[in-house]
Amino acid sequence: MKTEIILVFCLIVLIAAQASCRGFSFGKNYDGELGTGTTTKEISPTAIRLNAPLIAAAAGYSHSVVVTSDYKAFSFGSNFLGRLGAKSNVNYTTTPIAVFEGGALRGEKIIKVSCSVFHSLLLSESGCLFGFGYNGAGEIGVQGVDVVNEPIAVDARGLLNGKKVSGMDTGNYHSIGYTSDGIAFAFGSNEAFQLGTGTPESSSVAVPVNTNGLLKGKKIVGVAAGFKHSLVLTSEGLAYSFGGNEYGQLGNGRYYFWEKLPVAVATNGTLKGKTIVAVSASAYHSAVITSDGGLFMFGNNNASHGQLGTGDRAVTALPLAIKRSMELENKKVVQVSCGTSHSLLTTSEGDVYATGLNDQGQLGFGTTIFESFTFQPIMKNDTLNYKQTASGDSHSIVI
Repeated sequence: MKTEIILVFCLIVLIAAQASCRGFSFGKNYDGELGTGTTTKEISPTAIRLNAPLIAAAAGYSHSVVVTSDYKAFSFGSNFLGRLGAKSNVNYTTTPIAVFEGGALRGEKIIKVSCSVFHSLLLSESGCLFGFGYNGAGEIGVQGVDVVNEPIAVDARGLLNGKKVSGMDTGNYHSIGYTSDGIAFAFGSNEAFQLGTGTPESSSVAVPVNTNGLLKGKKIVGVAAGFKHSLVLTSEGLAYSFGGNEYGQLGNGRYYFWEKLPVAVATNGTLKGKTIVAVSASAYHSAVITSDGGLFMFGNNNASHGQLGTGDRAVTALPLAIKRSMELENKKVVQVSCGTSHSLLTTSEGDVYATGLNDQGQLGFGTTIFESFTFQPIMKNDTLNYKQTASGDSHSIVI
């Protein structure tokens, strides 16, 4: 009897450990981007139909990509312009399908993923970058092709020759990344100077973010991409931004003025004396996390629905500490994701909170409340330790 009890206990622990890595999704589901097996939107967290632990997830406009613990990528949702990377002609899928593993991905172990409106990027354990989907502006980082329906290696000649990529992010029509030795690079559309080169030319191959000014001698350890703007994080714990700035999403105290070269995210206010450890961006708003678990947000909040979590609709061009609701009192933020008009975060305790627009249930509240202006809890770590959120246009993923 004692042996049976021990075995049952071990089984419960094993199930809980596996479940803690499972993926959940909620929000818009027109094309199956929730991966739940239907096209019905979900207003509460619902299990993704993939029987495997997950280590990474990304949410785009109407598709999603996740990575399993055995380093394989799966996608679901719309396949318009090949954005699922499955080398398939299906229009959409409501359940996860494998990203094509032959060709460029053969033998590679995928560890990170990012996806935007029409394109996605994968990063392998070996430091190689792969892309698929739409490439009309060069956002996949290869020349001579507009649409790619299976992973293709980002052009590693020139700047990336002999380099290992450590991280990346995808904007609407551009991408940005950084190498293991701290060099920031970008490719794709540059219509708002979101590549940070100082010139207006777009590029279908990796070009260096300008380091002649404020970034001179800096080592880049993080990046984020929004609609037409980008952020980089240095090893010193400082953030810099460039590109479109209609709503103050660059965090430098200015509105409307596009920045051709990297400018400093303001540190003379709420960020004074703080060390930044993470950056995030979406359409027109951005966020940074500090080493003490603080969350600071800036950009669009008025024309939308409270995605900054500041308690009101006020647009801000300077980083603002989120108003600590009773629920977030004494909590440390460890991860944040910015969607088009909503944001999600995770705390050091493994809890998940959300704020912003909820017209499609993308906040996961379980109700049809239209919007929220402060971060509210949606998933508590009773038995599951949530590690990452991914915020898309109108849907979300938690793993």
